[in-house]
Amino acid sequence: SSVHDDIGGTSRNLDALAAALRGEIRHKLEFRPLFHARGGELHDRHIIQTYMPLRDGERIAGVFELYADITPSVERIGEHLVRIALILAAVFGSLHAILFLSARHADRVLQRRREALASSMQRIAVDEARLRAMHDTALDGIIGIDREDRLTEFNHAAERMFGWRREEVIGRPMAELLV
Repeated sequence: SSVHDDIGGTSRNLDALAAALRGEIRHKLEFRPLFHARGGELHDRHIIQTYMPLRDGERIAGVFELYADITPSVERIGEHLVRIALILAAVFGSLHAILFLSARHADRVLQRRREALASSMQRIAVDEARLRAMHDTALDGIIGIDREDRLTEFNHAAERMFGWRREEVIGRPMAELLV
């Protein structure tokens, strides 16, 4: 209507109508179980409503209230969304499987390395015990020094040979004690 008092008399969206009367364009999408159109009744439709001001110079003379049935477009979007959801589910499922298999493989590798490390540590402990026994029971004096010529090893035979106890010489300069 272009009669100001008649404008919006049958409108369902008074907020959008008021905005159009202020000069704004508004759109609203809604689902309607029943829609009365020129060709008859339409059921279960997605309708987009557009409210546009009708201007006469600076004055707003009326409002165009336009309706469009966009149900086919919404249905196509819905079909695409289902496809996209299925694709995303497949992608995330694949990524989850890859992550699971990678974690399982890494866990197996770590377990094998832990077992190898435990076995190596056990062999080292046995070798160290054997070496310590040989060191302590050797008839010859065994003396060890580091880079600064400080004593690091001094077995029982060395104690008998030089007259120093191990605790007295470890860490001291070799030249101070043995030369």
